[in-house]
Parts: sequence; C-alpha cells; structure tokens
Amino acid sequence: TKMKYTPMIKMAVAVFLTLLLMPFSFAGEPRSKPFLPEIPQSWSQIFPEPTEYMGRDLVPTCIGLPGTDAEFSFFAKGGTVNNLVVFFDGGGGCWESTNAIYYPTCSPEVDETVADLESAGGIFDTANSANPFKNWSFVAIPYCTGDTHWGSNDHAYPDYLNWYGGIDITLHHRGFDNFLVVLK
Repeated sequence: TKMKYTPMIKMAVAVFLTLLLMPFSFAGEPRSKPFLPEIPQSWSQIFPEPTEYMGRDLVPTCIGLPGTDAEFSFFAKGGTVNNLVVFFDGGGGCWESTNAIYYPTCSPEVDETVADLESAGGIFDTANSANPFKNWSFVAIPYCTGDTHWGSNDHAYPDYLNWYGGIDITLHHRGFDNFLVVLK
C-alpha cells in the first residue's frame, strides 16, 4: 500500500517539520555522541512492547476494529548526522460510529511497509543529493488510532446498523500513548 497524502496533510507535515527543525542546522554535524541508539541505516520495522514511561503504563495498539490486526509498529532508519525527522502519518479523526466503525477515516491497522518507505520519495528519498534530510535519522509513526495521534483512551461506539450484532464496539484511541512508546 502506498502512503496517501492530501494537500492538507502535506501542509500540516510541512508546518510541523518547520517548527520542529527551526533550531537545527540543515547541514548537520557528523555523529559523535548519538542521541539515538545505533540503528541500521536502512528502514527497520519495530514492534514495541508494553512499557512504563513518564509514570504511565503504555500498551502500544492500533484502534482494534473487529477483524483487523491491532498490533502497533513503527519504522526507523539511522542517519549519519545527529539530527532526527519524526514523521507522523496522517489520516482522519473518528468521533462517531459512521467514521469509526462503519467507514473508518483512518487505517485500522499498520498498513505501511519498509518497501513503502523506501519508495516514498520526498524527504524520504535519501539517495537524492538535493534532499536536505538525506543524512538524518528518521522515525515514521503510522496512523492507526483515529485520534490524530492525540488519544489516550478507549471509546464505545454504538452499532446502530447492526454490523457487529448490535453491541457497542470499543475502539482504542491510543495515538499519544503510541507516540510516548516511540519516544521512549
């Protein structure tokens, strides 16, 4: 599956990266004391375990829509300079049954692959000599929680259309929890 980008998502990512990267030099310095653990300089998919961080018990998970894989993972790629790009994959937010359980506005599971990131282009094209991020380390956080990466709770959505036997469907909006796991 290719990553899908709408103009609004592209703009949001550009604004976020601009604000995040303003204090850094685009040239970067050779890595002397890395701020990240040594990771391969090719894309790796990481499946984090539940952990405790900042006084919170964190269980990484996707939304948990019935019939989907709720296992959360993220991707990382090491660089040669001491700078980091954190990419939050985009998608729509869920706030009621129609866009949460019937026609989800987010991917309910991690559907990106290493191959998708290797062929994504743009800032991910580290073979492009004009790319100012070509030597940076990357972390790509998939969007599979329907909460714009801000959630930290579960919510029961009524099954009005009886697609799931008429019972409430509890979904896991844990995007912020997933981010904290990645951060740790």
